[in-house]
Amino acid sequence: MTTSAEVEAAAAAAATTRRRMLARVARLLRPSPGRAALLAIASLAMLYVMLFCPSTWETMTGWITSDAEAAMLDRYRSVARRQIQWMREEGELMSDGGMMEGGGANGTERCRNTVQGASRVADDRGFVCDRADVEASGCCGAGPATKRARFTCDACRVADTGYGSALGGGAAAPAASAAAECCDDFETCVSCCMRPDQKEALLRVLDTTRGHRLRAILSARDQFELCSALCRTSSLSVRHENKYRDEHAKHCFVQHLDESTV
Repeated sequence: MTTSAEVEAAAAAAATTRRRMLARVARLLRPSPGRAALLAIASLAMLYVMLFCPSTWETMTGWITSDAEAAMLDRYRSVARRQIQWMREEGELMSDGGMMEGGGANGTERCRNTVQGASRVADDRGFVCDRADVEASGCCGAGPATKRARFTCDACRVADTGYGSALGGGAAAPAASAAAECCDDFETCVSCCMRPDQKEALLRVLDTTRGHRLRAILSARDQFELCSALCRTSSLSVRHENKYRDEHAKHCFVQHLDESTV
């Protein structure tokens, strides 16, 4: 059985240990003369540069800011690569992220779509249809009278095949103008971009894109949101400030290696 003397001795020992630890922390926090001198010299040097060499100061702060921003964007880029949900093989749709089987006819399925098109809409399954054929669910309808196409690249320059591809028709265009995968309209651009075989090309876009355009696409949760952001914000179709490379192909989602990324 523990006696009162033993309890008092244990309490005294604990108090002594606490005092020693506090004293050690105080010694560590107490600035030494040498450390204080170095801190003062560094502060004076920074003040001198800031007051008398403003251009150098701006360069230094720019380096620090740009390095921190680059590190942050690289971290976001790696997260985006892991988290973006991709379309699977044609005919197999993802069950999460809003991508679902079927056409919304049973009223239980919902689709996101490109909303803003005056006459055409692309939904998050890769279908393009007339606005009149969009169901209350937001999906392109599947009725017999519905005109819709999935993963269509009609009116797109895809790689070096000119207008159209194995997934779409259209008049041929010179291969020299196919520096980027561009389409005539936003909805077709989104649908073509959502093809399952575009995943590797889109991952390269994530890896090589810089600046404000990268910020616009890093928040994408799935291939639909990524393609919508790319087709909407792309500057790949612009040659000069207000001049398009091709007046008929203003919406681009992939740029190839023979061009610099904007």
